[in-house]
Amino acid sequence: MRVFRVSAADHGWQLSGLGEPTFYRSGGRAETAARRLALAAARCGEPVELHVFDRGGNLAAQLRF
Repeated sequence: MRVFRVSAADHGWQLSGLGEPTFYRSGGRAETAARRLALAAARCGEPVELHVFDRGGNLAAQLRF
């Protein structure tokens, strides 16, 4: 199962799950990108989970595709 993770970083937000993390200035943009990637992987038949964490490190959302 592939797991994408959106979490706060030092200077913005990071999206991990593709190897090297990708950084965004906005959490919303990071989450939108993660959802797009998760949907694309799910359409290819791969089971996917998306974990979104708030600035405090608490799990805010867990989605399965």
